[in-house]
Amino acid sequence: MFSLLIVGFVIESTERMPPNAIVYVDVKTKNYFGEPTALDKMYLGHKLSRTTLRNAWDKDYKPEETSRNRGDFIGYDRSLIVACLAKIGFLPEIKRWNSDGTWNY
Repeated sequence: MFSLLIVGFVIESTERMPPNAIVYVDVKTKNYFGEPTALDKMYLGHKLSRTTLRNAWDKDYKPEETSRNRGDFIGYDRSLIVACLAKIGFLPEIKRWNSDGTWNY
């Protein structure tokens, strides 16, 4: 039992980006960006359009390398035990995306 508990704290669970998550696309390069990188790009004058991850996939857009390297497309890491306790309501469930696909900062 004790070893199972230890394993539960060692194994991590990472939140995956939901298909309805808001992303930004560059129609010229056919890339999509996570919001943190997209905001940086738009500040520098790049023209990006807002859509959902599902729509970007449907149009065969690819994840932009900077966004991927920054971790824009994955959520928070939690140990398996903590993730399970959050699912059953003993701990607050912290998510990177809200249920409507907006980013939860």
